Amino acid sequence: MVTEHDMSREEFLHSYQHSKQLAESLKNDQKWVYYLIAGSFGLIIILNYLFPNIYWLEKRPVYNFKFGLIGLFLTFFGIIILLNVLCIFKGSLLNWIILIVLSIALLYFGLPLLIGLS
Repeated sequence: MVTEHDMSREEFLHSYQHSKQLAESLKNDQKWVYYLIAGSFGLIIILNYLFPNIYWLEKRPVYNFKFGLIGLFLTFFGIIILLNVLCIFKGSLLNWIILIVLSIALLYFGLPLLIGLS
């Protein structure tokens, strides 16, 4: 049964303050993810500047844009699923294992395409 209730000014301000505190606590809890992303991009830029002609492979691979874009999407979704499972997901053990396997499969097929090993 639904009843109508007009919020008073005090109730509205209290709920607004509560929502604001909740959003701030969520932002502070996930601050390490932002530091990790910014630090990894910074490290890539620094290493690319210091060692511009060094590659992990014997010769520089020929990059294919189509496969690189597919690899980018597969890697992105693999990392997102992995981060959600490790940080947010609260489910049964079977669902947790299925999502971990899915994430590993996406990363297994996405990373070689991303770096040009098609």
